[in-house]
Amino acid sequence: MCQPKSDSLNATLPADVAALRAFQKAVSDPGGRLHSWHPGVDPCGAPDCSLGDTTNTPQGWHNTPSAGAPVKHNSTGTPFCNYFGVACQQWRVERLVLSCSGVDIACAALQGSLVEDVANLTELRVLDLENNQFRSTIPEALGRLTKLEVLRLGFNRFYGDMSPKWTGMTALRALDVRSNTLTGVLPSAWGAFDDLNMLHVDHNSLSGFLPASFGNLHELRILSLGNTAIVGALPASWANMTNLQSLDVSNNCGICGNLPMFAPSVLARLQVDSQGSGLGWACTKNTCAAFPISILAQAVICMSIVGGLIMLCLVRRLLYHYYPGLIILSPTAMYQHRQRGSGQAGRNAQELAQQSSEMEAGNAPGNKRASAVFMNPDSTYSYALKEEELPPAEQCPRDNYAMSGCAVE
Repeated sequence: MCQPKSDSLNATLPADVAALRAFQKAVSDPGGRLHSWHPGVDPCGAPDCSLGDTTNTPQGWHNTPSAGAPVKHNSTGTPFCNYFGVACQQWRVERLVLSCSGVDIACAALQGSLVEDVANLTELRVLDLENNQFRSTIPEALGRLTKLEVLRLGFNRFYGDMSPKWTGMTALRALDVRSNTLTGVLPSAWGAFDDLNMLHVDHNSLSGFLPASFGNLHELRILSLGNTAIVGALPASWANMTNLQSLDVSNNCGICGNLPMFAPSVLARLQVDSQGSGLGWACTKNTCAAFPISILAQAVICMSIVGGLIMLCLVRRLLYHYYPGLIILSPTAMYQHRQRGSGQAGRNAQELAQQSSEMEAGNAPGNKRASAVFMNPDSTYSYALKEEELPPAEQCPRDNYAMSGCAVE
């Protein structure tokens, strides 16, 4: 598409204005962060302008290119752009920064989709939408942004694959898509990012193997691959990352093997986070299956054991309440109980025989007889004598006094 020369413009390029308007229509803005994006207002307001600030650009205010209009400037004397989050150079949108800082509690996250129209901002150098709630795929058309240097889309809800067509962003220096729900594999075509010095793809659902082509990223300093499902050994070609300073493969049990043969100067400064990974394990076995159980899994097991013991105690208490004669003891306690019970049973039998013989001999007072009664008031087996009053002789049948249990006069 033929674009007019920037020195012939006296307002923001219409194609840039249309791209910003399409972006605005695709998002919801619950916090009013885009309140300055009015249709009748020029986004830039001046040939060169810096990022607008909500503190310095109250609602309803804007710069105008007309002579004599009041102009607000930043600390360096550059006027603010009319659109919040927009910076321009020679009437072209150069930066679009609408990230929500983690420390800015007043920032209300933007919601919606990232539309392909953003790729029409052909002079864009920085696209920063971190810490929002965008829910869509990341357009392949971003590969048309040949001057883009910084792409930050982390901490959103982007999904889908990461496109190999992004290699059109030949000036890219920082690529951050961490903490989304992206899937698929790392495109081997990304090895063509000659100027890339920071790559964050951690905390996504990525899979597959590590591309050997990343060894061509000679300027790469930070590489974060943690908390993904990527598997395999680090390619030997990665030893060509001569500027690498930080490597994060944490919580990737599928990543195995040893570090590539980095130069001693690289190893001297390299910081590796391999906690929870299989780095250092042989790749000939299933490192995820052989890897020690995670702390979370151990906590779940411990809680299950404690919960089981508590449940067992409750069951024992309920059984004892409804079935007091039921004995539920450990094997050791049951053995000790039987030992005590056998001794007590012998003594009870002797007492029972002695008392029975006394009553048969007539030593029992009154008209009483003795009978053996089985008692178990406290889960202990014992015998006791129960004395019963005998009916008087006149109430007994004349025949068979002994069978009726009446007293013999």
